[in-house]
Amino acid sequence: QQARVKRNVYDVYVGEILVGDFYYYGRGGLAPDRHEAVLHYEFAAELKNPHAMFNLGVMFESGDGEIGRA
Repeated sequence: QQARVKRNVYDVYVGEILVGDFYYYGRGGLAPDRHEAVLHYEFAAELKNPHAMFNLGVMFESGDGEIGRA
């Protein structure tokens, strides 16, 4: 049961990172949308995902992350 929960959390944050990447880079027919990318990366970062935290750090460093939560 605990392994299943961990796997589900892993799937959720990997999915959030991928959706964030699609918005960040404008893939899959989506227009680039930094605000939407930040929202997805933040959700994954709240689940303690280091990749999402890194992506947010890069966005904040470059000035793109300031459009996150108010």
